[in-house]
Amino acid sequence: MLIRIGRDHAPHLEEPDNFRGFKLVIEAERAALPQLKAGFAPAGRLESEEIAWVTEAWLRAQSPQRDDPSWQDGFRKMMDYARTKGWIDPQDGSIRAHVEWVS
Repeated sequence: MLIRIGRDHAPHLEEPDNFRGFKLVIEAERAALPQLKAGFAPAGRLESEEIAWVTEAWLRAQSPQRDDPSWQDGFRKMMDYARTKGWIDPQDGSIRAHVEWVS
């Protein structure tokens, strides 16, 4: 899965059926981090320039395939794998995303 933040500072889910990669791509300057954090809030939290946490509920809501049993199975497997790596926040179940900056 790929989440992109563009010039509008809002998160957009791309590649919702790619369960082998999980990252946040930000198309903005790092100086805009405070505005980006606010814009990202509906999806989770942008913790730092390198780490974002994305809620499971937001991911499910954004995927057009969310009702497809094969998508649900792939999503569950991705979450299970992330859990084995420590990439799931034990407090709220959010999944950790690597942040990639493109400007």
